[in-house]
Amino acid sequence: MQNSPAWILLVWILIFNSQVLPANAETQKPDQKPDQKPFSAYWQDIASSNLIIRGRFAQSHSKHLKDKSQKSLTIIPLETLKGMKEKQIEFEQTIELNGISERFGNMEVIAFLVHIQNERTDGFYLVDSSPTSVLPLNELQLNLVRKEILNQKLINENYPNLSISKPDKLDITVKQLLNGLVNSDTQEDCWMKLLNMDSKAIPALIHSMNDKRALAPGDFSSFSRKSFSVHDDHFHYSPQIVQDAVSILVNQLTRISFHTTINGGTAEERKLDLSGWRVWLYYNKQL
Repeated sequence: MQNSPAWILLVWILIFNSQVLPANAETQKPDQKPDQKPFSAYWQDIASSNLIIRGRFAQSHSKHLKDKSQKSLTIIPLETLKGMKEKQIEFEQTIELNGISERFGNMEVIAFLVHIQNERTDGFYLVDSSPTSVLPLNELQLNLVRKEILNQKLINENYPNLSISKPDKLDITVKQLLNGLVNSDTQEDCWMKLLNMDSKAIPALIHSMNDKRALAPGDFSSFSRKSFSVHDDHFHYSPQIVQDAVSILVNQLTRISFHTTINGGTAEERKLDLSGWRVWLYYNKQL
C-alpha cells in the first residue's frame, strides 16, 4: 500500500446467476498439457479465488454511511470466469483502495473473490482485500486470465501424472515427521523439527499436504524465519488436521498464501489451498 491517503471503501457485491463459462471462453482440449509458465501476472490471485467475475461497478450509495471516508459500491456481474453457478449474494466489505471510484467509474472490471465461511461470516469477499483484487478490463487481460484459469485447472487435474508430484529425497523424512503430529507423544518434537526445515522441504511438504488426519492436541506455535527466539515474532495457530499444519509450514517458508487454513477451515477452503500450492509448485519447478 502506498503512503498516500487511501479511501476506506464499503463494498457491496451482487452476484447473479450466470454461466460458468461463456461460449467463447477457453475450453479444455483432449490430452492438453498445462503450460510451463503462468499466462497472467495475477496467477496467485487467480489460484486464491474460487469465484472470478467480469462485471461493472454500479452507482455508489453512501446515504446510510456517517463516515465521509466510506463509500458503498456495487459490482454487477456480467460473466463468471471461474466458479460454479451462484445464487444472488449481497454483502459488504471494508477494504483500503486508493480512489477506486475515480479509477474504475463505470468501467468493466475483473474481480477475484473467495468464499469464506466461519462462525462470523458466510459469503464472498475480495481476495486479500487488495487493490489487485479488482482489475480494469481489457481484452488482453481478460484473455490472459481465461488462459490462466484453464492452465491451473489442467495442473490440478493432471497433478498425479506431472513430474512435480514425484517423491524427492525429503519425502520420506517429511512423511515420518507429519506422522508424528497425530501422536501426542511425538507431536512437539516432530513439529519443532518441521519448523527448522528449509525451503528444500517445500516440494515434499506439498506432496504430503492432502492429509485429512486429525492432529494430536498440542502447541502449534511458529516463529519468524529471521529469528527463532521465543521472544521475537512468536505466532500461535490452531490447525485441526495435517493439511492445516502443512499450510503453516509452507506459508512460513515462502511468506505467501492462497487460502490458508492455519486455524482450520472448511472442505472447500482446504481444497482451494491445496490446489493453489500445487500450482505454485508447478510454476516454481519450471522457472
